[in-house]
Amino acid sequence: MTDIKKFEQYEKEIENAVKAFKKADKDMHKSENPYFTPEVIDYELKLQKETLEKTVKETREKFNREIEETIEEQKERANRSSFHVSQSSKDFVENTVNEAVADISLALNDKEALEGFKRFEDKLDSMNEAELYHLRKQLPGMLNELADANDTIKSKLRMTNSALSELKTEEETLLEELENLQLKGVDFTFRRLKMTHRFYKPNNNNTVIRTW
Repeated sequence: MTDIKKFEQYEKEIENAVKAFKKADKDMHKSENPYFTPEVIDYELKLQKETLEKTVKETREKFNREIEETIEEQKERANRSSFHVSQSSKDFVENTVNEAVADISLALNDKEALEGFKRFEDKLDSMNEAELYHLRKQLPGMLNELADANDTIKSKLRMTNSALSELKTEEETLLEELENLQLKGVDFTFRRLKMTHRFYKPNNNNTVIRTW
Protein backbone atom coordinates (compact mmCIF):
# COMPACT_ATOMS: atom_id res chain seq x y z
CA MET A 1 0.00 0.00 0.00
CA THR A 2 1.28 3.45 -0.93
CA ASP A 3 2.28 5.66 1.99
CA ILE A 4 0.88 9.10 1.19
CA LYS A 5 2.86 10.59 4.08
CA LYS A 6 5.99 10.15 1.98
CA PHE A 7 4.68 12.79 -0.42
CA GLU A 8 3.43 15.07 2.33
CA GLN A 9 7.00 15.08 3.65
CA TYR A 10 8.14 16.91 0.50
CA GLU A 11 5.76 19.72 1.37
CA LYS A 12 7.25 19.81 4.87
CA GLU A 13 10.76 20.10 3.43
CA ILE A 14 9.78 23.20 1.47
CA GLU A 15 7.96 24.67 4.47
CA ASN A 16 11.11 24.24 6.57
CA ALA A 17 13.27 25.84 3.88
CA VAL A 18 10.93 28.85 3.71
CA LYS A 19 10.95 29.13 7.52
CA ALA A 20 14.76 29.09 7.50
CA PHE A 21 14.83 31.91 4.94
CA LYS A 22 12.36 34.03 6.90
CA LYS A 23 14.19 33.36 10.16
CA ALA A 24 17.51 34.47 8.64
CA ASP A 25 15.82 37.63 7.37
CA LYS A 26 14.28 38.36 10.77
CA ASP A 27 17.43 37.58 12.77
CA MET A 28 19.65 39.84 10.66
CA HIS A 29 17.20 42.73 10.83
CA LYS A 30 16.89 42.41 14.61
CA SER A 31 20.60 41.88 15.20
CA GLU A 32 22.49 44.61 17.02
CA ASN A 33 25.72 43.50 15.35
CA PRO A 34 26.98 46.48 13.31
CA TYR A 35 28.19 44.04 10.65
CA PHE A 36 24.61 43.65 9.43
CA THR A 37 24.29 46.82 7.41
CA PRO A 38 21.45 47.05 4.88
CA GLU A 39 23.90 46.14 2.12
CA VAL A 40 25.19 43.09 3.98
CA ILE A 41 21.68 41.94 4.77
CA ASP A 42 20.74 42.19 1.10
CA TYR A 43 23.83 40.22 0.09
CA GLU A 44 23.26 37.50 2.69
CA LEU A 45 19.57 37.20 1.83
CA LYS A 46 20.40 36.84 -1.85
CA LEU A 47 22.54 33.85 -0.93
CA GLN A 48 19.74 32.47 1.24
CA LYS A 49 17.32 33.05 -1.63
CA GLU A 50 19.48 31.05 -4.02
CA THR A 51 19.68 28.18 -1.53
CA LEU A 52 15.92 28.28 -0.99
CA GLU A 53 15.11 28.25 -4.70
CA LYS A 54 17.50 25.36 -5.30
CA THR A 55 15.83 23.36 -2.52
CA VAL A 56 12.35 24.13 -3.84
CA LYS A 57 13.27 23.23 -7.43
CA GLU A 58 14.87 19.90 -6.48
CA THR A 59 12.08 18.96 -4.07
CA ARG A 60 9.34 19.91 -6.52
CA GLU A 61 10.93 17.92 -9.34
CA LYS A 62 11.39 14.86 -7.15
CA PHE A 63 7.81 15.10 -5.90
CA ASN A 64 6.36 15.50 -9.40
CA ARG A 65 8.34 12.57 -10.76
CA GLU A 66 7.53 10.19 -7.92
CA ILE A 67 3.86 11.05 -7.54
CA GLU A 68 3.26 10.68 -11.29
CA GLU A 69 4.75 7.19 -11.19
CA THR A 70 2.79 6.30 -8.07
CA ILE A 71 -0.51 7.53 -9.52
CA GLU A 72 -0.06 5.37 -12.61
CA GLU A 73 0.58 2.32 -10.40
CA GLN A 74 -2.36 3.18 -8.15
CA LYS A 75 -4.70 3.53 -11.14
CA GLU A 76 -4.06 -0.12 -11.97
CA ARG A 77 -4.77 -1.17 -8.38
CA ALA A 78 -7.93 0.97 -8.27
CA ASN A 79 -9.22 -0.44 -11.56
CA ARG A 80 -8.81 -3.99 -10.25
CA SER A 81 -10.19 -3.29 -6.79
CA SER A 82 -13.61 -4.28 -5.49
CA PHE A 83 -15.46 -4.72 -2.22
CA HIS A 84 -15.35 -8.13 -0.60
CA VAL A 85 -18.93 -9.08 0.23
CA SER A 86 -19.44 -12.08 2.51
CA GLN A 87 -22.22 -14.55 1.82
CA SER A 88 -24.10 -13.45 4.94
CA SER A 89 -23.95 -9.85 3.72
CA LYS A 90 -25.19 -10.85 0.28
CA ASP A 91 -28.09 -12.72 1.88
CA PHE A 92 -28.95 -9.73 4.07
CA VAL A 93 -28.95 -7.33 1.13
CA GLU A 94 -30.95 -9.60 -1.16
CA ASN A 95 -33.52 -10.32 1.54
CA THR A 96 -33.86 -6.59 2.14
CA VAL A 97 -34.49 -6.00 -1.56
CA ASN A 98 -37.00 -8.83 -1.80
CA GLU A 99 -38.92 -7.56 1.22
CA ALA A 100 -39.03 -4.06 -0.24
CA VAL A 101 -40.26 -5.30 -3.60
CA ALA A 102 -43.01 -7.27 -1.84
CA ASP A 103 -44.01 -4.36 0.40
CA ILE A 104 -44.18 -1.90 -2.49
CA SER A 105 -45.67 -4.06 -5.23
CA LEU A 106 -48.37 -5.51 -2.97
CA ALA A 107 -49.27 -2.22 -1.28
CA LEU A 108 -52.95 -1.28 -1.41
CA ASN A 109 -52.23 2.34 -2.23
CA ASP A 110 -49.42 4.86 -2.82
CA LYS A 111 -49.23 5.73 0.88
CA GLU A 112 -48.50 2.11 1.84
CA ALA A 113 -46.03 1.81 -1.03
CA LEU A 114 -44.12 4.87 0.14
CA GLU A 115 -44.12 3.54 3.69
CA GLY A 116 -42.63 0.29 2.38
CA PHE A 117 -39.94 2.20 0.54
CA LYS A 118 -39.18 4.19 3.70
CA ARG A 119 -38.57 0.93 5.58
CA PHE A 120 -36.20 -0.08 2.80
CA GLU A 121 -34.32 3.23 3.07
CA ASP A 122 -34.04 2.87 6.85
CA LYS A 123 -32.33 -0.50 6.45
CA LEU A 124 -29.67 1.09 4.26
CA ASP A 125 -28.44 3.00 7.29
CA SER A 126 -27.34 -0.27 8.91
CA MET A 127 -25.41 -1.50 5.86
CA ASN A 128 -21.64 -1.25 5.55
CA GLU A 129 -19.89 -0.14 2.34
CA ALA A 130 -19.54 -3.67 0.98
CA GLU A 131 -23.25 -4.32 1.50
CA LEU A 132 -24.19 -1.02 -0.14
CA TYR A 133 -21.94 -1.96 -3.06
CA HIS A 134 -23.82 -5.25 -3.45
CA LEU A 135 -27.14 -3.46 -3.05
CA ARG A 136 -26.36 -1.17 -5.95
CA LYS A 137 -26.02 -4.21 -8.21
CA GLN A 138 -29.57 -5.25 -7.20
CA LEU A 139 -31.16 -1.91 -8.07
CA PRO A 140 -31.70 -2.49 -11.83
CA GLY A 141 -33.61 -5.69 -11.11
CA MET A 142 -35.51 -3.97 -8.33
CA LEU A 143 -36.49 -1.15 -10.69
CA ASN A 144 -37.70 -3.65 -13.29
CA GLU A 145 -39.82 -5.46 -10.73
CA LEU A 146 -41.33 -2.16 -9.61
CA ALA A 147 -42.07 -0.94 -13.13
CA ASP A 148 -45.69 -0.33 -12.15
CA ALA A 149 -44.84 1.58 -8.98
CA ASN A 150 -45.52 5.30 -8.81
CA ASP A 151 -42.97 7.72 -10.24
CA THR A 152 -41.88 8.95 -6.80
CA ILE A 153 -40.57 5.51 -5.81
CA LYS A 154 -38.82 4.98 -9.15
CA SER A 155 -37.23 8.41 -8.84
CA LYS A 156 -36.06 7.58 -5.31
CA LEU A 157 -34.49 4.34 -6.58
CA ARG A 158 -32.57 6.26 -9.24
CA MET A 159 -31.38 8.76 -6.62
CA THR A 160 -30.26 5.88 -4.41
CA ASN A 161 -28.25 4.48 -7.31
CA SER A 162 -26.69 7.89 -7.93
CA ALA A 163 -25.67 8.20 -4.28
CA LEU A 164 -24.20 4.69 -4.17
CA SER A 165 -22.17 5.37 -7.31
CA GLU A 166 -19.95 7.53 -5.09
CA LEU A 167 -18.79 4.49 -3.11
CA LYS A 168 -15.06 3.96 -3.42
CA THR A 169 -12.77 1.11 -2.45
CA GLU A 170 -9.69 1.84 -0.34
CA GLU A 171 -7.62 1.74 -3.51
CA GLU A 172 -9.90 4.22 -5.28
CA THR A 173 -9.90 6.53 -2.25
CA LEU A 174 -6.11 6.52 -2.13
CA LEU A 175 -5.93 7.29 -5.85
CA GLU A 176 -8.19 10.28 -5.33
CA GLU A 177 -6.03 11.53 -2.46
CA LEU A 178 -2.89 11.20 -4.58
CA GLU A 179 -4.46 13.08 -7.49
CA ASN A 180 -5.59 15.87 -5.16
CA LEU A 181 -2.10 16.08 -3.69
CA GLN A 182 -0.59 16.25 -7.17
CA LEU A 183 -2.98 19.05 -8.11
CA LYS A 184 -2.22 20.97 -4.92
CA GLY A 185 1.55 20.62 -5.29
CA VAL A 186 4.06 20.93 -2.47
CA ASP A 187 5.31 24.49 -2.79
CA PHE A 188 2.40 26.60 -1.53
CA THR A 189 4.46 28.24 1.24
CA PHE A 190 7.13 29.19 -1.29
CA ARG A 191 4.55 30.62 -3.71
CA ARG A 192 3.07 32.66 -0.87
CA LEU A 193 6.54 33.94 0.03
CA LYS A 194 7.06 35.08 -3.56
CA MET A 195 3.86 37.13 -3.36
CA THR A 196 4.87 38.91 -0.14
CA HIS A 197 8.65 39.16 0.18
CA ARG A 198 10.50 42.22 -1.15
CA PHE A 199 13.07 40.09 -2.97
CA TYR A 200 10.34 38.85 -5.29
CA LYS A 201 8.56 42.12 -5.91
CA PRO A 202 8.85 43.74 -9.38
CA ASN A 203 11.41 46.55 -9.68
CA ASN A 204 12.94 45.64 -6.35
CA ASN A 205 15.46 48.33 -5.40
CA ASN A 206 16.81 46.30 -2.47
CA THR A 207 15.60 48.80 0.10
CA VAL A 208 15.60 46.99 3.41
CA ILE A 209 12.07 46.43 4.65
CA ARG A 210 11.07 44.47 7.71
CA THR A 211 9.18 41.39 6.51
CA TRP A 212 8.19 39.50 9.66
